[in-house]
Amino acid sequence: MIEIKTLSNKLKIAYERLPHARSVSAGVWVLSGSRYEKISGISHFIEHMLFKGTKTKTAREIAEKMDMTGGQLNAYTTREYTSYYALTVDKSLEEALEVLSDMVINSRFSESDIELEKGVVLEEIAMYEDSPEDLVYDLLEEHAFSGNTLGRSITGTRESVMSITRDDILSHMEAFYAPSNMVLSVAGNFSEDELLYFAEKYFGDMKDSSAVKPEYVKPVFTSGENTTVKEIEQANLAIGYESFGYDNDLRYPLIILNNAFGSSMSSRLFQRIREEEGLAYSVYSSVASYRDIGLFSIYAGLKAENLEKTEKIIKEETEKLMKSGLSEEEIMRAKKQIAGSLVLSGESVSSHMSSIGKGILLNGAVKTEEEILKKVEGVTCEDILSVAEKVFAGGYFMEIVRGK
Repeated sequence: MIEIKTLSNKLKIAYERLPHARSVSAGVWVLSGSRYEKISGISHFIEHMLFKGTKTKTAREIAEKMDMTGGQLNAYTTREYTSYYALTVDKSLEEALEVLSDMVINSRFSESDIELEKGVVLEEIAMYEDSPEDLVYDLLEEHAFSGNTLGRSITGTRESVMSITRDDILSHMEAFYAPSNMVLSVAGNFSEDELLYFAEKYFGDMKDSSAVKPEYVKPVFTSGENTTVKEIEQANLAIGYESFGYDNDLRYPLIILNNAFGSSMSSRLFQRIREEEGLAYSVYSSVASYRDIGLFSIYAGLKAENLEKTEKIIKEETEKLMKSGLSEEEIMRAKKQIAGSLVLSGESVSSHMSSIGKGILLNGAVKTEEEILKKVEGVTCEDILSVAEKVFAGGYFMEIVRGK
């Protein structure tokens, strides 16, 4: 059962005890993402900087303390939030919370570390640019959400990263890293009393006075086509369609549609494009959901000469979906696979911690495994047909990254 407590400084503590586990996962979730930024990439840059040392620990000492627990410490930034999380044995919960709080509250942001880390982030940007599959998705969101901050690259640009100053970091931290914009999420084997004591001990002194509520504007989906030429062998195709935000119940028929259409090995796209036609090694569909909008996308990595035929097949298959939806057998198979995935992810304390943290931060609530399964099980053939028409009848943006 998920419990939520709120400290006097407005920090929410959301947790789920899993007594059968011998581990515990804790995460600090912050409403700081690329769509809310004044300086592109600053949320991601701050994520890097929180590992560079605090008033009490060097970067090495942060790593060594977590290593001594036998645990793991990591973080990531998205368009809508940043997450810092630890996974460790159950008896080391206090050590994990101490490290996380020290990073969030006491990071030094020395000028020398800032300049050093700029080079690291520039290398990360170069790495993504050298990965055509990553690049084609970044470009797809940039162009599909053109003119809106949701389309920004999470890492920022070389120019924006190089422009970041210590004052910029401190200003962003003061505005966004405030308890009312954060959630401490914990799942695993722990004592509730100890957790609440540690939460107050390590996070209770945070001040919320300068908190701002992140502002955003719903993007207008843009249709079109763009081709980028690079020194690569393979062509990379990504087609995006407007879909639904994460609090929209139409996500459930869309998840089933996605599973049967392109996200599994038995799916229509995989079977036709790879198994029957031999046009691509990697081909799949996926769903990205944000607060106010979503993106249903199709990806294929293939030879340039196969692009036209693959585009034609994708168009044929989406038209079939709009006309006939999915068969009852396909829907049943997708429901079973989704249920199985939920059960398997439920074995992981990190998965529980993530769903709790993200759900409370973005939506103020978390749907249980039973609630999700009930929503999925209730999807009908008519629901699938309706969602297919909503998604595929509108325009789409086609992004291609190919060799010369």
